[in-house]
Amino acid sequence: MEFPDSCIRGILKANFVVKDLYRIYAIAELYQFRRTDRPDGMHEASINWGDDKKAIEFTFGQKNNDETLKYEGGIAILQRSELDKIKKRYGPMQFNYERACIQDDNKYHGNLLLNSTEMSPTIKGMIRAVLAHHSEIKCRNSI
Repeated sequence: MEFPDSCIRGILKANFVVKDLYRIYAIAELYQFRRTDRPDGMHEASINWGDDKKAIEFTFGQKNNDETLKYEGGIAILQRSELDKIKKRYGPMQFNYERACIQDDNKYHGNLLLNSTEMSPTIKGMIRAVLAHHSEIKCRNSI
């Protein structure tokens, strides 16, 4: 399967980023992987794939069930080349990604996948930190 050059992670909480005088940086907590009942044992972190220019606008506009904006903190854009480096280093059984469209609701949807059950907490934290380090943050007012 062909994947686009980037993916987008919505920032649920403002404290998932830190600011200095010049830039906004993601912290590792932005990439929380949730447990699932997947047969492969992988845990998921939801993303949207950057298939086209509308993907960013779509992600910024996503809403909760109560119609409030889902990602008030903005978005993080991550290049697939960085995902591929992690995948190569740790192997696809430890870190991977997928497309997982949600019928009619989100054609961009996918997941980052992490095998948390077989991975030490230290390595898991390192991978989350690398993802955060390579994330380009876009706040709502900067699109």
